[in-house]
Amino acid sequence: MVLCNRCKLETMDVHWKGRPCVKRDGGPCLVSQEDMELERKIQELQDRRRNLHTRMNASHDPFILTFPPEISSHIFLLSLQEWDYDPVYGDKYWCNGITKGLPTPFLLSSICRGWRQLARSTPMLWTTLTFTLAKPAKGPLVETVRDWLLLSGGLPLDICVSSYEGEDPASEEMYSPVIDALNQHSGRWRELYLRIPAPYVRHFHGSFPPNSLYRLDVSNCTSRREFDGPLPTFRMNFKPSPTDLTMRKIRFSVNDIGWSNLTSLSMESMTFNECIMAIRHAPLLESCTMEEIDSDQGDVAIAKTKIRHMHLRTLDIHFMREDLSIEFLGLMELPVLEAFCYEPMDIAMVDCLFSFLSRSENRLKELALYGNLGEEFPVEGLKKLLDATPFLQCLEFYGFREGVSALDEVLQELSSSAPILAGGTPGFLPHLQSFTFSNCYVSKWEYIPSIYTWPHRKLLRMDLPLT
Repeated sequence: MVLCNRCKLETMDVHWKGRPCVKRDGGPCLVSQEDMELERKIQELQDRRRNLHTRMNASHDPFILTFPPEISSHIFLLSLQEWDYDPVYGDKYWCNGITKGLPTPFLLSSICRGWRQLARSTPMLWTTLTFTLAKPAKGPLVETVRDWLLLSGGLPLDICVSSYEGEDPASEEMYSPVIDALNQHSGRWRELYLRIPAPYVRHFHGSFPPNSLYRLDVSNCTSRREFDGPLPTFRMNFKPSPTDLTMRKIRFSVNDIGWSNLTSLSMESMTFNECIMAIRHAPLLESCTMEEIDSDQGDVAIAKTKIRHMHLRTLDIHFMREDLSIEFLGLMELPVLEAFCYEPMDIAMVDCLFSFLSRSENRLKELALYGNLGEEFPVEGLKKLLDATPFLQCLEFYGFREGVSALDEVLQELSSSAPILAGGTPGFLPHLQSFTFSNCYVSKWEYIPSIYTWPHRKLLRMDLPLT
């Protein structure tokens, strides 16, 4: 007895076991023919229903599917949520490893067939790729990333990869194919944000030189308690030349970065000599931030020659060791400096800052000083420092606590200083437009009303502490 192919399959079901049919004239049996006809009709009904749903969606959506595609695509672009197009907030999708919602492009693609076709044919929707180093909940992430990269066409890419804070992070082996897929598109990188543990840093090396990479942010998120070895080295197969560079707890060589285009530099938990070399090699640098900078036993001695930088306008220094701060400011001459922030300010730094500002022939417009809480601050030293900044427009104090009378002295000077003194000498901070002090101790509040009796102080904005 010979079975038709269909019946052979159906004999595997419990309802058909032991009840085979006979193949007649080379075709399926009558029962199988009837079953095939029913299946064909079911498929036809499903197709009709799918088409009906498309027509229903079109009638319920009188705008998107009736607008010209370029207008509908622009509406989709406007609907992107904040963390879709700003990689800085890319980790908002994740809460303890659980996704809060689909990224907007996928969400738009799930509405209907028309929306899906429109979304998948709009490359701009797919130019920002954000994910966290967690085990994917559904399906392999590498397929999703490859599909995303394909849909972005040949447009420049903004990529953000952030660390995972949950209990069960993904392994390097799991993410190696994903990172390899990103490396294959390194020629299209425009903005690259890496906030990842040290072991992952070496994987992001790129395969092709980028044509439009202007922002590079590499942060080693491994804490010192988890990572006791030397800082990981960041190095790509090509020499990136960004205009905006941020590096945190990473080692690098000046030969690993192209410095000729750099205008903004931020370094945190780096070595002192690396900071000096970076500033020295970036002739167009306009903004520099340094935080928690320390020396390193492996540092190579560098030349102590002065650095006269003709473009640096903004300098922020936070929690750099005092002796290194003095050495750094002693090396710098910044004649076009407009904004300066230093934290924490103490007595030892007054003369150093005065010398630095005087040597730079500054026209400083913004000054922010963060004090050591509770430490006595020299009144005359602060006044001397502020007298060296006659063009100051914005002044900010933070952390000058009880027992520190320096702020009272500044308020008194503001309340009693004419715009021009005898002999044509400018008065105390004659161009001041904004004065902010927070978490500061003030005892002489009566000086504040007197400040506004001077005509040149009428428009002075003063932000006061609440307590």
